[in-house]
Amino acid sequence: MKKRMTVLFSMFLVLILSGCGQNGGTTENAITPVVSTAPEMAGQPGITEQPEITEQPEITEQPEITKQPEITEEPEITQAAETTVVSPTQSVQKEETPSRSEQALAEFQKEIQAEGSLCAVAYLGCQSGEFTEFYEWLEVAGVLAEYPFLEELAEERSVLAAGEEWYAVVPADNNTALTVNETVFDETDYSLKAGKELLHVGDGSPVLLRGNISDIMPNLMVTASKNTGECLAYCPALSLRDGFLQTAEGVYDFTQYENFMDAERGMVDTIRIFLAENQIERWEEDRLLSSGSRITLRLGEEAAALYPALADVLEKKAEEELEAMTSEVEKLEQWAREEGREGYYDDCSLSVERADENILSICQKYYDYSGGMHPNNCTLGWNLNPVSGEKYTLDDIMPDTTDLLVRIEERLFETYPEEVFFAEKGKVLEDYTTENLVWTLGYQGITFYFSPYDIAPYVAGTLTATIWFDEAPALFYEEYTYAPEQGYTVSFFPWEEIWFDRNISDDQRDSLYVYRTAAETEEQEEIFICYNGETYRETIYTVQKMTPYLMCTGIPGNENYIFTLALLKDGETVFYMYDLNGEEITRTEVVQDMALEGFYAIEAGEEVYYEELLPVYGHEGSTD
Repeated sequence: MKKRMTVLFSMFLVLILSGCGQNGGTTENAITPVVSTAPEMAGQPGITEQPEITEQPEITEQPEITKQPEITEEPEITQAAETTVVSPTQSVQKEETPSRSEQALAEFQKEIQAEGSLCAVAYLGCQSGEFTEFYEWLEVAGVLAEYPFLEELAEERSVLAAGEEWYAVVPADNNTALTVNETVFDETDYSLKAGKELLHVGDGSPVLLRGNISDIMPNLMVTASKNTGECLAYCPALSLRDGFLQTAEGVYDFTQYENFMDAERGMVDTIRIFLAENQIERWEEDRLLSSGSRITLRLGEEAAALYPALADVLEKKAEEELEAMTSEVEKLEQWAREEGREGYYDDCSLSVERADENILSICQKYYDYSGGMHPNNCTLGWNLNPVSGEKYTLDDIMPDTTDLLVRIEERLFETYPEEVFFAEKGKVLEDYTTENLVWTLGYQGITFYFSPYDIAPYVAGTLTATIWFDEAPALFYEEYTYAPEQGYTVSFFPWEEIWFDRNISDDQRDSLYVYRTAAETEEQEEIFICYNGETYRETIYTVQKMTPYLMCTGIPGNENYIFTLALLKDGETVFYMYDLNGEEITRTEVVQDMALEGFYAIEAGEEVYYEELLPVYGHEGSTD
């Protein structure tokens, strides 16, 4: 081996020397350290003076030798020379290639910056357990495949607070620091403030959060701050209006909502709808002779683009309702003048029972008074196909309606005493067919309505019968039993009991009933909320209007219900929010102008009050 190295080295030396005449002393400087540091050659004088090696023309002229890189790059030679034989251009070290996760993070941060945001936040699902257990689930859900940099989230860069909602927060760049604090509720202005610091990450790394034991009040606050002084504070939470991530300026939402849909529930998108209350009054000096009101609906801009036929139907319906209101108010005004009376009215209110890609279902209530012992009222159902705008029949919703009337009558007698009805059991609905039933479709079942005098006296009020999806699933086409994963909200009428199912795993249905009366103190009134037979009572300042809403957060297996009263006073809306998930009802929060903004406008010489509907008649998570 030593002999072979000597020959090879001699050949290599001849090649180097043969170029010396062209490059002057530069090559000599490169040769000297090679001879002096090669361990195999040390102590062997005379090697550089062997004429037979340096003057062998056949060696220096052999093209195959001079062109063979394996000779000049022989491992033994380069190892012997180590770093001192490498020229400056050869000694440059290669940069390490960024990992797939690092590359993905860098590209994603460019996306965040392009959006003009300081950070990006993703809802990662609702799961109990600790860091390791959650990561196993996250991999199964396919989230890591889309965002591989989430694999780098370390336990020391996570905050696991009380609650089961998981969030990832990604700063816009390495100059953006993230600070996580507990939240503290400030009762002076009903806002959340930063409390105890739980985590600070200043190197631009993402962080993982678990929290939000309450759907109303987040318990974690993230502050993203740049070294330029720019910063924002954000509480990761899901919107009660649509179940999507709460929006905020400077926060980019990268949630993969499709990964958190429950396949058994189906995937349903809600439709955004706006409501307007239109009013007309006719006065004679200080006497209100007649009045009228109509609630009309219109689609939001994006929804109208998706469902143009439905948008046209709602617009036409609104025109018809306003024409009818004007005509009725003029007629009532004339009667009031002729009879020397006052206070005649013709009103129509409504509640949106359901608004999603499968159906828009509306309950309308008409009230009128033109003298007599009491007003008249009736209930109508309005059920539309969002795509075509056409009215649904029961045959569109139910594959077999053969025994439907029997089922409805059984439910009526389960709910109300027998003496309420005009006829005995078995004959109450004998004059009905499925075509003349009044109904709406909700998220848990179908409800049938019977106005005063239909099957019972006026004093009995409006009677209802609900058939639940879970008790008779074969009665319904499957797509109409799906509820939106992001949650939903339904409005209902004061003074009228509604039924829902807070816990689908038990046999109990839940009831809710709300009304208000004047209080003993002037300018105050009392609110009564009856929930499963128990009554909650509260005194408030007198308001112009009260609209109750029932919200479901919609998380599979962990449905939570929030009851909200929207109280309008002096053109502003205040929300009283109540938790229905415990043994008894409790008020949790009072919020000023959370989701409704009301305003007055003058159109065609009449005063019109507009109101934007709460979630989720399909709100996409922002208040316009």
